[in-house]
Amino acid sequence: MLRFLMIWLLPALAGAQIVPNWYIVELTEGPRATVAARRAAQDRVARAMGTRHRVRSRVQVVANALVVESAAGEELGRMAGVRRVTPVVELRTSLDRAVELHQIRAAWERLPEAGKAGAGIKIGILDTGIDARHPAFLGEGMQAPEGFPKVSNEAFREATNGKVIVQRSYDALNRTPESMVDGAGHGTAVAMVAAGARVRSPYGEMAGAAPGAWLGAYRVFGGVEGRRGSSAALLQALDDAVADGMDVVNLSLGFNPPFREEIDPLADAVKRAVEKGVMVVKAAGNEGPDIASVDSPTVAGVGIAVGAIRNNRAFAEAVSIEGGENLVAVASSGARPREPVPGRLVDVSVTDPSGLACGPLAGDALRGAVVLILRGTCLFSEKLINAEAAGAIAAVVYTHGLDPDPFPMGVGDARLPALMVGFANGLWLKRRLQEVPDTAVRLSFFPTVAFPLPGTPLSGFSSRGPTIEGRIAPDVVAVGQFLATAAGTAEPRGAVYDPSGYRIMGGTSFSAPLVAGAYAVLKQARPGFRARQYRSLLINATAPARRLDDTDDVPQRVGAGRLDLLRALDSPLTAEPAVLSLGTGGAGGPGAAEIAIEHIGQEAGRFTAVVESGQGGVPVVEPAEFDLAAGSATRLRLSWPGGLGAGAHFGRLLIRRAESGEEVIRIPYWYGVPRPEAANITFLPYPTAEAEAGSTLDLWFVTTDAIGVAAISEEPRVIVEEGGGAVVEVQRVPRLAPGLVQVKVRLGPGRDVDNVFLIRCGAAEARAYITGL
Repeated sequence: MLRFLMIWLLPALAGAQIVPNWYIVELTEGPRATVAARRAAQDRVARAMGTRHRVRSRVQVVANALVVESAAGEELGRMAGVRRVTPVVELRTSLDRAVELHQIRAAWERLPEAGKAGAGIKIGILDTGIDARHPAFLGEGMQAPEGFPKVSNEAFREATNGKVIVQRSYDALNRTPESMVDGAGHGTAVAMVAAGARVRSPYGEMAGAAPGAWLGAYRVFGGVEGRRGSSAALLQALDDAVADGMDVVNLSLGFNPPFREEIDPLADAVKRAVEKGVMVVKAAGNEGPDIASVDSPTVAGVGIAVGAIRNNRAFAEAVSIEGGENLVAVASSGARPREPVPGRLVDVSVTDPSGLACGPLAGDALRGAVVLILRGTCLFSEKLINAEAAGAIAAVVYTHGLDPDPFPMGVGDARLPALMVGFANGLWLKRRLQEVPDTAVRLSFFPTVAFPLPGTPLSGFSSRGPTIEGRIAPDVVAVGQFLATAAGTAEPRGAVYDPSGYRIMGGTSFSAPLVAGAYAVLKQARPGFRARQYRSLLINATAPARRLDDTDDVPQRVGAGRLDLLRALDSPLTAEPAVLSLGTGGAGGPGAAEIAIEHIGQEAGRFTAVVESGQGGVPVVEPAEFDLAAGSATRLRLSWPGGLGAGAHFGRLLIRRAESGEEVIRIPYWYGVPRPEAANITFLPYPTAEAEAGSTLDLWFVTTDAIGVAAISEEPRVIVEEGGGAVVEVQRVPRLAPGLVQVKVRLGPGRDVDNVFLIRCGAAEARAYITGL
């Protein structure tokens, strides 16, 4: 039945991210067949296709498949030798202090040369490309390994060096002009987080997690702005990365609506890549905080899915006082000097008792000074024009008590650079001037000044589990918010562009490469292990959690916990599976589960196994205490009591040293007993904010119960609340994923009119807001 997948997927995906007339055709001779057998099978099928179907690409390592362009795609599934046909779908792209938070810098100190962390390891970045001209990727002092560089076009060779050793682009599969330019800047930013060399930036010195590693650029997004990507390009790039000998690949991308693993050729390709020794690290997605919001392709329980936590500092514009005090500020819409403006701070009330600067300012008191002005009475532009006429070089405007927080000021044609600070900070500056009249300040008009933040909570946008298969997702979390990284400089319309070459970014796109870089450092420091063992070290030796009753600290939000590279370097134990995803079922529980614990350290030890329950039934672990010699392994058995109530049953299995009680590794577990009623509606992806007035478009969402398991006992209803639009069709699409719903809506005819569609299913409701253009 699966070989005819394409036939029933086409109507389900019409109008979504499908690439018309393009297909991934998998053959019955699997990727484990000999090279000769795979090639022969591809040749036979290609000959049988004749001129009616055009083979665009061949995949032979992580899959045995052809990428085919055909206007008669329904014929492909009926051909001899074809196992499965899947339509090609479009992809989308989903550091400073982070290296301290994850103990990466501390891990560097264990290496002979900290600046060469990750040396000898190859990281593949499957993204929008890498700008090898960026200072972080010049490769000074590095030399490409034997057999490199590798390029898809000889013209790309000039974009390689001792650091960036691969430049491949897949424009033919994306229907875009051939290029290796990173127009989006996204891939350059991702590569910086993974393995950028130490550089100076407007945000201070920064380096990637593995600054000594080699980088391979696999450009799966094409076009001037790097926006066009496809599953065909991704499959071919993953195939090439494994063939090229990458040690780890990073996927900061995905697609929605998600596919079940059993119908997704990319899920099989990920499994094959890991079998071949290449770890696949993937961003979990940015559709949070909704439950069950992880996108495809899945890493299938063998790669590493990464969620995002907030950095422990943020960057902002600032008024800095000589001596170290920094006040958060917001720049105006007018002039923004690239370099900070230093000057003597003067309160405008010395010449204008009102403090408002709404009229001409007499005298020379403001000449060459930064002037402090109160908001109110007249336009911001008037205040700045008056201050400039009095000789001021910049202004700090503080808001009043009725609206105490700073915001961007619209200043029209006023030319004087200006920042706004909050009411409390404005009063503090006035008091400071009374005590220290010659106060010197420094105004930063770009967000380059760091401000500490309390804790490192889960980022609101980070996608949550469970996956369609009931797996735990993500596996681990890393910093992905308020993170300084490289930016593209080639295309101003690019998603990650800044002429300085650096920018503050957020998203699981930037959490994943931290883990990919950590993988490189770990493999360099502890050579000789299997990919799954390195995976376990990074997942199971995470930083100790706060407590399981913290709503942010449960497996379907953070996996095993926060990346801690130093603990991964030290851990003597690995677990298989690293994450115990038990799926869903009845009250009797999931049955017994086994976990293999392997000792990869140097000294024998006695260990205890303790269940830390977060919610629901508590499994029993046997044996509760065990001895392990170096190089040996044992199996632990977890069994559940019957009579489990509806809901999620989760926790962690903690392996500790028997003598000291010190935690060595942790294995998260999750089991769900679903309810039939819908409690959540999760858009996948979230609806576009704007579309052409009167146009028809698709809304995709899943209906799930309270724990994120598909709920299909009730049919969803869609109501037009505002905008004069219409609901064209509502249908469930279980062939792609259980609980998935496709709604076709037509926007109203009005321009600049908000269209609001209310969706109800059981006790759940959600709204889609789309403005007609």
